[in-house]
Parts: sequence; C-alpha cells; structure tokens
Amino acid sequence: MSRNGFGTDASVGTAAVVTAASFVAALIAWVTGSPVIDGVFIAIVLAVFALVLRGTVISVRTATVARRVAAELATTQPSRVAREAVRQERRRLADDIAASLHEAIRQLRSDADAALGAADPLPSIRRIRDHSRIATSELRRQLGLLSAPEAEVVDDPPDGAAPVHTPRDLVLGLSAVALALLECLVTPLFEGESPQAASTALTVLVAAAGLGRRHSPALAAGAMSVGYLAAIPLQVPIQSGFWSMLAVAPLIWTVCATPGSRRTDLAAIALLCLASGVSVGRLDPDNLGLWLVVLVVSVGGGLIVGRSRRHTADSQLVAELRRGELAAAAEVAVAAEQRVFAHELHDVVSHAIGLVAVQASAAEVSWPNDREATRHCLRVVRDSAAHAADELDRLLTSDHPDATARQPRGTPADLDDLACRIRLAGTPVTLEVATAARSEVGPTAYRVVQEALTNVVRHAPGASARVVIALDDQGNTLVRVTDTGPPVTGVRRGFGLVGLGERVELAGGTLEAGPTGQLGGFTVSATLPALAGLLR
Repeated sequence: MSRNGFGTDASVGTAAVVTAASFVAALIAWVTGSPVIDGVFIAIVLAVFALVLRGTVISVRTATVARRVAAELATTQPSRVAREAVRQERRRLADDIAASLHEAIRQLRSDADAALGAADPLPSIRRIRDHSRIATSELRRQLGLLSAPEAEVVDDPPDGAAPVHTPRDLVLGLSAVALALLECLVTPLFEGESPQAASTALTVLVAAAGLGRRHSPALAAGAMSVGYLAAIPLQVPIQSGFWSMLAVAPLIWTVCATPGSRRTDLAAIALLCLASGVSVGRLDPDNLGLWLVVLVVSVGGGLIVGRSRRHTADSQLVAELRRGELAAAAEVAVAAEQRVFAHELHDVVSHAIGLVAVQASAAEVSWPNDREATRHCLRVVRDSAAHAADELDRLLTSDHPDATARQPRGTPADLDDLACRIRLAGTPVTLEVATAARSEVGPTAYRVVQEALTNVVRHAPGASARVVIALDDQGNTLVRVTDTGPPVTGVRRGFGLVGLGERVELAGGTLEAGPTGQLGGFTVSATLPALAGLLR
C-alpha cells in the first residue's frame, strides 16, 4: 500500500496525469500555433498543477477516511469487543483441548470398557494407568499455558532525529540547480540575447538554496528572499523557468504542507512569496501572472494538505488510543476467561483423573485374587471417565461468554451424585446438608466439596470424609470437609486449592485449608455469603 492509503496506483496515476497534461498542452500549442518550447512549458506547468491538485484531493480523502475510522471506533463498545474476544478464545481453547486432553479421557473410557470385557484385564489396566499419566501431563500443560502470561512486545522508541536529506531530495535539488544554469544559458539565446553572468549567478544561488528544503527551510527561504531582493537594486532579473518548479515551489509546499511547521518557517515563506512577487513584478512583468499562480497553488495547496495531514494525524491518534482501550478490554476479558476456563478444566478433569488413577491401581492389585473388586474398580474408572467426558463436552461446546452458563448448578442432588462417585471409588463419605442450607447450595459450594473430596481420594487413600453444609446466624453458607487421613507436615497449595481460593474470594467468601490436628486429618472450610452459590 502507498503511504496515502489508496493502494499501489500512485505511479500509474502520476503517469496518467502527466500524459493528460502533455496531450492538452500539445492541443493548445497546435490550436494557437505556438512554438514547441511553449508547448513543452505549458505541458510541464499543467502537469505540476494537476499533480498538486491530485495530491491535495488524496490528502483530503485520507483525512476523511481517518475521521470516519476514528468515529467508528469511538462508537464501538468495549463490551462487544470483549465478548467477541472471549468467543474466539473459547473456540481456540476448545480446538486445542479437543485435540489432546479430550481424546485422552475418551481413551480412558475405551480402555475401561476393553478391560471389563477381557478375560485378562491387566493389559488394559496398564493402558489405563499410562493414559491417566498422559492425561495428567496434558492437564498440567494446559493449566500452565492458561496461567502463564504472554510476553509483552515492546516497540522501539520513536526516532526523534531531525529530518535529513533523502536521495530523492538531493536529486531534486541538484536537478533544480542544473536546470537553472541551463535555462540561464539557453533561454536568452531563443530571445536573441546573450546570457547575463550576474543573472545566471543569482538564479543558480537561489536554486541552490532549495537544497536546504528539509533540513532548514527557514534558512533556505531566507536565502532565496535575499537573492530575489538583491536582484531589484542590481536590476538583474532572476531567470523564470522550470527550475523554480523544482526549487522554490517545493520549498513553499513543504513548509505549508507540514503539520506543526514552526512560525519562523512560515514567516520565512511569507517573506519569500513577497520578495519573489515584487522582484518578478519589477524585473520580469511578463511572467508575473504565471508566477502568482505558482505561489497561490503552492501556498493554498500546501495549507490544505497540511490541514488534512494534521486532521489525519489527530484522527489516527484518537483511533490508536481507542484501539488500545478496546484491546485492553479484550485482553482483560480473555485473561478472565482463561482463568475461569482453567478453574473449570481443573475441576472437571482433575477430579476424574484422580479417581481413575486410584481405581486403576486398586484394580491391578486386586487381580486375579478378587475379580469382583477388580471389575468394581474398572466400572468406577469407566463411569468417571464418561462423566468427565460429558462435563468436558459441556465445557468445550458452550460458546456463551457468561461463565455461569457453563458451571454445574450445584444443587443438593449434584452433591449426592458427587458423594456417590467418591463412595464407589472406595472412600466413605458422609454428606450432611442442613435443611435451611439446601437452597443456598450452589456452584461455589459444589466446587469446594469436589476439590476437597478429590484431594482425599488422591492424598489420603483409605480415609473417610465428612461433608457438612449449614448456615450461620448471619445467613452465610458454611461448607466444611474433613477427612481422617494421616498427619500432614505442611500444606502444599497446588492449582486446585489456589484456584478454589480465588473462586471463593470472588464470591465474597473466605477459604481455609489445613491439618485438623496433630493426630491426623485435613480440613477444608469455606464461608460464603448468602446466595453466593449463584456466583463464581
């Protein structure tokens, strides 16, 4: 794309303008019977004016587009951008997990079915253990990716160096000097006169001053003004010609078209216009009309372009700031979605894999002495994997940005199902839900119980657990899960307890976890505000 934003057709458009100007000039010269040199002059003047007009129109269109983009971004709601970012992130997570973790859980169920139907289930049981380790590793990888912040990309600081000459500027300046010298030597010959050394020297000096167009426009304009004014008392005219289109006009255009030009530069350009107009009017009145047109086009077109560029820069700045705000909203929403998704993923998969691993080991130990116990363990593996696969399907297929649409209801019936699965895994569970607290049981309380019971199965095999849910005097929901496991010397807060603490805190509650006493046992207790079960 070209810098003006309208494609790569700039060179084609320039060629078309020059060709059209040449055709019109040739037509004018043919109709008026003018010499060829006049036709060439007219063609160049028309081409320059047409190019100036084209550049002006493009700058105005660019400013209009920039303002429209800024206006559209201003009306874009951050919530809408955040929702779309969350949807895209959920689709990405679903695709990634479906290709790895979901398939590992499905394989566990398949292995359990194969073991139940086999005469010798040991090979399938070993595959269950292998696949459970794979699923555990994949779960840890996914949780690590979801919790690891992305590296920030730091842009290079802007270069504040002063503008310098580009090869194009140098070629333009040297061309102006060479053309000024050529015109001073050749033009008088067409008029039957001899070249004037003083006029040639002043013209070349004025043209050479154009080399400072980028680096020091005020100094360049001042030098040109001195040359034009010095020509008046010396009665030595500055040669009019094509060179001024490459030196004087570009200098005026550059200063007027540059947003934020310094006052000294603008004052120097005003002096240049006045000095050149007076000088040409007194010493070369035949070309005064054309020169005034050149000045008007250079100043007027430059000011319009400068104003358009300023509006474009302002609109682009506003748009960039707005994009930053929208990107920040999307980033916050995606980070929150990843955190919620990580919690859900851990709760769904970790619970099932914990049961599968324990039951697979128990099945292997029971075979062949206690075949019924082996089959019981395999049925627990199958049912746990099936339940996890269903929960994971629900998690992955939900495209609703509201997290509450994905979590389980957490009703007393859900708690009964959870306790039943834990009992089938060989861990005795006592579930006590006070009548007054039944309506207050929700997703948060359910997750507290699920995480605590999963940890009992994993870290305290053979222990029993007790779940008590009640209300205190203020109407807060009290959730307490205790087990009879061996003494623990310290509490290692893994992702489960950390995530559970964040969830309880978000619901406005508190979570405590630690040894029950010196003789053994572990307790997880949570206090949730009234109706916190409806919150995350």
